[in-house]
Amino acid sequence: MLKEQLQPCSKRIRKLLIADDHLIAAEGLARICSDVADTVELVVSGDQLLKSLRQTPPNLVIAETALPIVSGLDAMRFARLEGYLMPFLFLTRHGDLGEAASSVRWGGRGYLTKTSDQAELLDAVKTVLAGSIYFSAAVLTSPPCSDTGSAYGLTTSQVGIIRQLGEGLRAKEIAYTMGLSTRTIEHHKFLMMRRLGVHGTIELVAKAREIGVI
Repeated sequence: MLKEQLQPCSKRIRKLLIADDHLIAAEGLARICSDVADTVELVVSGDQLLKSLRQTPPNLVIAETALPIVSGLDAMRFARLEGYLMPFLFLTRHGDLGEAASSVRWGGRGYLTKTSDQAELLDAVKTVLAGSIYFSAAVLTSPPCSDTGSAYGLTTSQVGIIRQLGEGLRAKEIAYTMGLSTRTIEHHKFLMMRRLGVHGTIELVAKAREIGVI
């Protein structure tokens, strides 16, 4: 449960956190948003996003949805469960309206495709900092994404967990590689087994291979 309602941010903020696994893209975003924040920090994975967020909470997070290790969407979910309420603005290679709606249910404030131009990005940032929600037109007119994992209701992080299980890693080892607790990995396993209608790790991995996730 969130501790309080999301509050609008001031026009210029203290810290902006940008998460994108393509460093050149992240540096470009930082230059575009340099007038928005006193400090701009760049990270390249979801676990780094969470680490930075916990150490010095930013006023705004701009994140790629498909970050390695922990997806941008899952990073926001973990942040919300821990009580962090800063707004998240997501960038995606594929405008998936269903994914965008899911992000809003967890408190996401904006959703843009990576084809958006500089003017639209700044417009989105200003809208989000004013306390409103921003969806780019490309997202609003896009069909739902049909990749195998999302078709079965699995998040990017859950697909990553299944693939590591398929490689023979144990929950403790996966937790270490993803920067999460063993309990969190076990919880994801439980959710995936329930969603796919299987019992136990062996059946989960076999089902993942059957449906093409692995």
